[in-house]
Order: sequence, then C-alpha cells, then structure tokens
Amino acid sequence: MWGGSLYLKTPILFAIGFIFLFTLGGLTGVILANSGLDIALHDTYYVVAHFHYVLSIGAVFAMFAGFYYWIGKMSGIIYPETLGQVHFWLFFCWSQYYVYTNAFSRPCWDASPNSRLPGRLCWVECPCKFWFVSFYSRSCPLFCSCISYANVN
Repeated sequence: MWGGSLYLKTPILFAIGFIFLFTLGGLTGVILANSGLDIALHDTYYVVAHFHYVLSIGAVFAMFAGFYYWIGKMSGIIYPETLGQVHFWLFFCWSQYYVYTNAFSRPCWDASPNSRLPGRLCWVECPCKFWFVSFYSRSCPLFCSCISYANVN
C-alpha cells in the first residue's frame, strides 16, 4: 500500500479496516503484556475489548474483504460498489462504537459481565446511541441486499 496508487473499492476498504482494528487490538495487547497491568485489568471490559478488536470484529472485516474480492471471480456476479462501500462505513462505525464504548470509556475497575469480581455494571450512554445501533441494524440487511441485487443483475 505504501507508495502505490490504491483504488478504494470495497475489498480494500474492508482490508484496511481489518488492519486498523488488528493494530488497535495489538496496541491494547501491549498494555496487557505488562504483568502488573494485566493483573489489574483482569476480568474487566478492557480485556473484552482487546479480544473483540483482535479476534471477533477483525475477523469479520477480513471475511468481508475476502468475500467482496472473490465473489466476482468465483461466481461472475458483480455487486454494486456503492452498496458495498455503504456497508463498510456503516459496519465500521458500528464496530468502533460497540467496542470503544464498552471498554475505553469505562473505568478500569468495572468488571465484565461474566466475571466473578464485584463491580458496578454500567452502560455508557451516548446521545447518539440510537444512530450507532441503527448503523449495525442497517449494515447487515444492506449486505444481503447487495448480494441479492448482484444476483438479479
């Protein structure tokens, strides 16, 4: 990517999103590598966010990148590029909201829901929470409609 000319089509957007999320998750892993901080952060939402950044959401971005790249080569169907990019931006905004508000805007002493540690379980309210939740609820059907539109045309 360095020094090249990129065409920001849907597969490369999802690949860049994967690299961003994996790097951000890796930076949270560097903090967890410190044994003193690891003990203090054990069973908190910070560890949950690290897991989601690296494995869960990062893997989904990589799968979407692979799908959007290979679907035209394997089946010959062409998806609408605009719908694919809208799907990326909605999903990217939702994933950042989901992980960021669950981890980095909480105090470190908030225990995770599956923890046996005492702690107050709070949800960080955002004035635009409705909009971010609607991003996700619109991005998944958008992916399905993108593929069905490609099958029809």
